[in-house]
Amino acid sequence: MNQKGFTFIELIIYIAIFAVISLVLTDFFITLAKVRAQTEARGEVRQNLARTMERLSQVIHSASGVNSASGNTLSLAMTDSAKNPTIFTVTGNAVNHSGRGFACNGFDKRQSYHRQTFFCLN
Repeated sequence: MNQKGFTFIELIIYIAIFAVISLVLTDFFITLAKVRAQTEARGEVRQNLARTMERLSQVIHSASGVNSASGNTLSLAMTDSAKNPTIFTVTGNAVNHSGRGFACNGFDKRQSYHRQTFFCLN
């Protein structure tokens, strides 16, 4: 007798093989999406950190002098009295920047990069 088609056992085996391949591919694509999201987040954090560091560098360079520097605090005298004093404080992993007349200028209030965090306080 010449029968065409699959036996029940063959169907179960094909379904099991398909399920295993589907699970592996699903896991691969989920991992790929996570890696992509992490890479994009790291790139954004690096970009934000570069902007933040540029802004902090500008503030430091525009200072006319140092009011005080002790321990983890740096107080700068600014040429513009409306921004005087401008203070940087390091607390744990965070660098806090505050002062009169200081504006974030479109930067996020908090920037993190690896284990360092930069805050804009105003």
